Amino acid sequence: GKQTFLVGEPAADVEFATGIAQEMQVWDFVLDDQNYNFAPVIDVIMATSGAPRVISDCYGGPESWYSEATMQASNIALQKFGVGGFIFVQAAGDTGPALNPHDCSIFDAQFPSASPYVLSVGGASVNKTNNTIQAWMNSSG
Repeated sequence: GKQTFLVGEPAADVEFATGIAQEMQVWDFVLDDQNYNFAPVIDVIMATSGAPRVISDCYGGPESWYSEATMQASNIALQKFGVGGFIFVQAAGDTGPALNPHDCSIFDAQFPSASPYVLSVGGASVNKTNNTIQAWMNSSG
């Protein structure tokens, strides 16, 4: 089969997860689609014996990046995923619904985090000194 090497943000996410949860078995599914259609990889995960029931994804983008057909196909696959007992956890994105974090006059929801069939999460920092939690400056969560 085709061998794929992770680079950039996905590689950092895998390294982070395996570093903090060393006893956890980590599976890596790579989306090999220039149109960011999640349906094919979801089908592969669901058909893979013993695949994890919770899937985490860090990459998405403004809905304007996606065709209506791609979002519809992805949503149908994500709905089947949930009905099949799987949970798809999706990063909410760095800028929330604003295309530019410094100009909130144009909104373009992040996909697939805006899908009703995913668990969308944002980022936060915990300050253990004073027991406070603060949303990341560019986080939509």
